[in-house]
Amino acid sequence: MVNEEKLQAAIQELRETEGGKYTEIAKKHGLYPSTLYRRFTGKTVSVHEFHSTTLKLLSDQQEESLISYINDLTKRSMPPTPQMIKNFVQELVGHEIGHNWVARFIERYETRLISKFLPGIDRERVSADNSDNYEHYFKNVRTSIYKFNLC
Repeated sequence: MVNEEKLQAAIQELRETEGGKYTEIAKKHGLYPSTLYRRFTGKTVSVHEFHSTTLKLLSDQQEESLISYINDLTKRSMPPTPQMIKNFVQELVGHEIGHNWVARFIERYETRLISKFLPGIDRERVSADNSDNYEHYFKNVRTSIYKFNLC
């Protein structure tokens, strides 16, 4: 596995010396000359760049734009819902996206997103918010009112 920092330092040194000394610079940075040559000439890319352009639904630049757009809408008091984000992305990529894509995106960038509608509702709040719990509560209140003769 190639250390990306070493490779970038070697590429920078190649640029400063205007190329040509692949073997010498590669050995200096502990790299294979062929690896340095392929990366410097653009025949290969970093693993991160490969994932960004081939495996992810959106590129890094598109994800950054989406984050900015979400935060901009939120600042203008129009925070988008997860369904709105899904619609934005589907329009951008031109096809349906997976039903968990938006949730994974929000989780991945939760520290950078400022929208209040995006975080999921806590399970405790969802389970507590049902008619049986309300009926039980008001039944206890009514019993207490009659028991202590508060009416």
